[in-house]
Amino acid sequence: MRIFKNPEIQAELTIPESTWLTLPGACDLKFETIEEVKIEKEKNFADVKVQAEKESEDYNLHASTELELCEEIEGIVNIVNATDFEGGYALETDQSYRTRMITAFKEWIKAREES
Repeated sequence: MRIFKNPEIQAELTIPESTWLTLPGACDLKFETIEEVKIEKEKNFADVKVQAEKESEDYNLHASTELELCEEIEGIVNIVNATDFEGGYALETDQSYRTRMITAFKEWIKAREES
């Protein structure tokens, strides 16, 4: 992700690790920064690595997709996905799908037995 600061701000700006980003109006699609990043005072943007909250094809964003902060950081004016995101369930193997379904079924049975 590329995070832009207000060009009028002449100070360094820090985006903490574990900052949450989302699509405007789609709070169920969340991305978390996986590192702290600083926007240097002489620059107006910095690139930061993010990780999707869940695995899903819905998280495969196209380049130039605009996002927003879940909690405002003063001075940040824009966030743009700089490259295409790929992966999600589109790359899930048959075996990992089977394992995921069996685990979910076992958890469902256990929850029913406990209630």
